[in-house]
This record gives sequence, structure tokens and C-alpha cells, in this order.
Amino acid sequence: MFVIKEDVGDLQFAKNANLDYVLIEEDVERIGEKAFADCPNLYSIRIVESDKPIKISLDYVKGCKNLVNVSIERKVEFYKKIKYKGVKLWKSLFL
Repeated sequence: MFVIKEDVGDLQFAKNANLDYVLIEEDVERIGEKAFADCPNLYSIRIVESDKPIKISLDYVKGCKNLVNVSIERKVEFYKKIKYKGVKLWKSLFL
């Protein structure tokens, strides 16, 4: 099990073959673009309960072919960065 206690940046754990189960603690407020992308052994992510919402990029687990369980126990705002004429914009979806 790998425990995360701080915000996760873009591509921070991408292609990490050592990750299998990730526990994201209550102080984490953001998970960046492709933060866990292409982690071949990642099978489960749990985001624990918190009063604070968490912002998660829509593609945070892109390419994780063995991921079978994602548990999110708090309010989430999913987002995606989009480019418009060379300028990055944010598009959000609240759940």
C-alpha cells in the first residue's frame, strides 16, 4: 500500500510499476493530469472521507489497465484542461 498525504502533481506517479494499492488521505485537495497514468500494476485507489472536496483530473488514471477498484468517499470536482488557440482553460464537472 502506498499512502499519499499531499496534493498529487501532473504526471507525478505516471508509469510507476511499484504502485498497486494507493490510499489518498484527507489533506489531499488535488490530483493532477495523468497523475497515475500507465501504472501497470495499479489495481485499487481509495480516497478517504474529508470535509474538504477534492479536484481530480479526468485523465488521472489513463492507461491503467489493471485498475478494478476506485473508492471516493467525499465530494469531487472533476476537471480537464483544454487548449483553445494555445491557451489552457479549465473545464469542471461537479459531483
